[in-house]
Order: sequence, then structure tokens, then C-alpha cells
Amino acid sequence: MARQKQDDETNDVVGGFSALVQELRADREARSKHEEKVVNRLGKFKENPDGSPKRSVFNLRGQRDYPLPELKCRLFAPHPIDRDPEVSGMTREEIELVNLLEPGEYRFTLTDQSQTTMTISAVKNKATGVVEQMRVETPAFDREMFKQMPPMTRWLREVLAQHPAEIAEQADAVMTMAQEKKGIAAGEIAVAV
Repeated sequence: MARQKQDDETNDVVGGFSALVQELRADREARSKHEEKVVNRLGKFKENPDGSPKRSVFNLRGQRDYPLPELKCRLFAPHPIDRDPEVSGMTREEIELVNLLEPGEYRFTLTDQSQTTMTISAVKNKATGVVEQMRVETPAFDREMFKQMPPMTRWLREVLAQHPAEIAEQADAVMTMAQEKKGIAAGEIAVAV
């Protein structure tokens, strides 16, 4: 009787362990499929089915003939963002706007219409004066407030409007991704072929 009980308990443990292993395998497969879907959805710098080389949601015109600009320096917003446009995960519009940022204290509007602050600091090369690194800090990067963070292009444009007039005008001249998409569809903007 005791032996039977011990065998039953062993079988329960082995069965539970087998079930756990199966769950872990299924979870790993699901994660792999999810990661594959994300990469495919983004289409990051791959040839699209229409045959246009390296067109993507990041660069509508195509990386081969119309490469994205590099970030002017290393950026932390709040995490590090690679300067290489092919791995930064930023659109052409976002990169062009970020490259206009200057250090300072700014205000911007969250999605709930409240206002908060943003501090942009820079580290410059002592010999050349060239900005080597910028850090964007705001209470909105906090876990709770992050839910109220507007899209990057929206806060960039709002912050750049507070820069000196010359920079604000340059920011206004940066074409939005929607304008670019519309221009491509109308045949007014060339794309990689």
C-alpha cells in the first residue's frame, strides 16, 4: 500500500514535470513566433514584396538610394539609441527632428493634456566643441507617466517649437512621414526602385 502511494506520488511529480517541460517548450515556440512576426511586421531594411530595395516603415523611400541620416550624436531617451540608422528603430522624420535638438529646459503636453518638463543635456568634446552625447530626461519616462507619453514626433515638434527661431523653422520644414507617404503615392517624391 505504501509502495503504491509512493509510486503514485512519483508519477504525479514526473507527470507534473513533463507538463512543465511541455509548457516551457510551447512558451519558447510562441516567443520565437512572436519575435519573427515583429521583425516581419517592421520589415526593417528588408526588400519589400513590391521589389523596392530596403523600403520600410522607417525609410519609406528606400535605404539603398535614400539612406537615413545618422543621429548627430549618441542619444539616451531614456535608454541608449544607436547612432546607426539601420538599428536605431527611428523613422527618417524622428532622426531629422532629433538632430535639431539643443540642450535646455522645455515643456510639452502629455496625452491627457497635462504639461510636464523635459531636460535635454549634452556632452561636448572639449577640443572641438562637437556634441558627442545627448540625454533626454523627463518625469514622463517614469513607469506610470509613460502611459501618457505622446508619440515621439509630437513631443519633438513641441519641444523644437521652443528652440530659437532658426531651429524652430528647420523643424517646421521637416516633412512628416504622412506627408512623405502621400507624396510617394502621388508620384511627387522619388523612391528607390
